[in-house]
Amino acid sequence: MTQDPTGRRGPEARRQALADHVLSAGSASATDLAERFDVSLMTIHRDLDELERQGIVRKYRGGVTAQPSGVFESNVAYRMKSMQSAKDAIAARAVELVEPGMAVMLDDSTTALALARRLAGITPLTVITNFLEAINLLARERDIRLMALGGD
Repeated sequence: MTQDPTGRRGPEARRQALADHVLSAGSASATDLAERFDVSLMTIHRDLDELERQGIVRKYRGGVTAQPSGVFESNVAYRMKSMQSAKDAIAARAVELVEPGMAVMLDDSTTALALARRLAGITPLTVITNFLEAINLLARERDIRLMALGGD
């Protein structure tokens, strides 16, 4: 995070950390956020106003909740933090259905990415995907034939 010479966080870095905290916690009180980030309650409200304007959070009296919008949900970093245990459980079950020699098509969901992480060792295998994160992950796997779908 960027910090000013006094060691305090700059507003953009603080807002990013604030958004990350609220997105992982789901909700938070304004008072707790002010204490956590060592700023005034008014500063927190200004930061939350800006994050709400961006569609990242939804303010309510005394606090804030994560507000995934269509635009923000497409952010991979947000999606990877959301519902991790459920995605891992789905991926653990799905990988049991994959056998060597199969062709598997993965969409651009982070649940499919959790499955992609478990595919090494199930070879030979063909994986077809349009998800850059999965492509980058699987490109180094020697016995996985990777087909990357193009698009606009």
